[in-house]
Amino acid sequence: MLSNWNEKSKLLISGSYLLKANTPDSDFDCLVVVPNNGNINNYFYGNSECNLKEKNCFDRSLFCIFCLHSKTNSIAKISGRVPLIKINFMEAEFDLLLVSLPKNSFDKLIALNEPKIEKVDEAIATYILERIGGIEAKNNGQLWPLSGYRANLRLYELTVNSRKTFTMLLQTIKFWTKNHYIYGSKFGFLNGSAIAIMTCKIILDFPANSVPFLIKKFFDIYSKWEWPKPVEIIELPNKKYNEIRLVLDWFGTKEVYHRHLNQFHVDLYPWLLEHSKLQWVVLNPGFPTQNTTFNVNKSTAEILKLEFLEAAEKLIELETIYTKMSPSMAKTFWKNWLKGKYFTKKYKHYLSINCMYKPENQTVGQSFCDFVETRIRLQILFSIENIEEIEYCHANPIKIKNKCLNKNDFYFGWNCIKWLIGIKEKENKNINLIFNRKKAKII
Repeated sequence: MLSNWNEKSKLLISGSYLLKANTPDSDFDCLVVVPNNGNINNYFYGNSECNLKEKNCFDRSLFCIFCLHSKTNSIAKISGRVPLIKINFMEAEFDLLLVSLPKNSFDKLIALNEPKIEKVDEAIATYILERIGGIEAKNNGQLWPLSGYRANLRLYELTVNSRKTFTMLLQTIKFWTKNHYIYGSKFGFLNGSAIAIMTCKIILDFPANSVPFLIKKFFDIYSKWEWPKPVEIIELPNKKYNEIRLVLDWFGTKEVYHRHLNQFHVDLYPWLLEHSKLQWVVLNPGFPTQNTTFNVNKSTAEILKLEFLEAAEKLIELETIYTKMSPSMAKTFWKNWLKGKYFTKKYKHYLSINCMYKPENQTVGQSFCDFVETRIRLQILFSIENIEEIEYCHANPIKIKNKCLNKNDFYFGWNCIKWLIGIKEKENKNINLIFNRKKAKII
């Protein structure tokens, strides 16, 4: 399909599939790399909307090509610093990120059957100097997918001799985070990149050990970690790129500035000062390096800390009684440890954020609900956690999708998406007394 759209395009698989640590529910993270074209964004997104039901889309963009395909179940354009198309295609989820490269960078990448770190670095350096106007340039949005791809290549190289152990440990930690409702960077929690880096570091620091031993070390170390001290994999730098790295690699003061002014708008919302401070730093081995946990704020950092501490304590408990346990008891312990408790049993109070749309408005409705999801993390800070009786809120990253079933409701029969928000009240505060007082503000 890509060759029908652009015969020179190249698809690079990143994320868990590049690391060969994918699970049945893993998304495909893909870079669609094309040679530089002044109108490539329009060529990628197009100017037409998609009517999936009628299979209508009226240009030759990649978006329309997928819209018209019979195996496409949902599709959405996601605006951001890098053009993104999200697709459910043949029952699998794909994130397609567009990267438009100058000819020299593009040629370096497409010439590789099996990309090598050195050649990817050359392509990135060429991109920086030729496309975005040098290392001081601000227009570097498409640099970050390339950097992330390079980071995953490096993680793969570092774990190639412990492939089975790395895969098992990574999948276990990811499964644990999902079941404890702390997986999803858009909600201020961990993402696959952060977990892969943290996992890789444990394996490098404790080579040739069993997976259960490494799981215990993982939680023992990170539950005691002095955040925001960076978790990073130290590498010997290539001196050829020192100047670029000095400017573009991650460093704390740059992130604090960005968080302070651009994300939390502390000048307008002074009560968000604590959230604007560095909370978690997990640096990827990219070129340039990036903080994969940028979205963690003070509240989500506290939730992460509590979950990690509880996990570590249970593993210490297991160690003390393991020799007295039967195999079935040990199996039950691990199963319960991985599964955690239901989200609806974690807190006494909850809010529900609902997004509804008519089934015939599938594409537009789903796009709007995707937008709503991206706003939940910050809106909690702006509108709910500033209530003095509330300690913090915990947004469940796992959304509930079904039909609106209340026959007396205007939205009966519409598609309904819900996100549950757990509310932790401050000690000696009664949250039941505040909702009528704050109702207008919360809504």
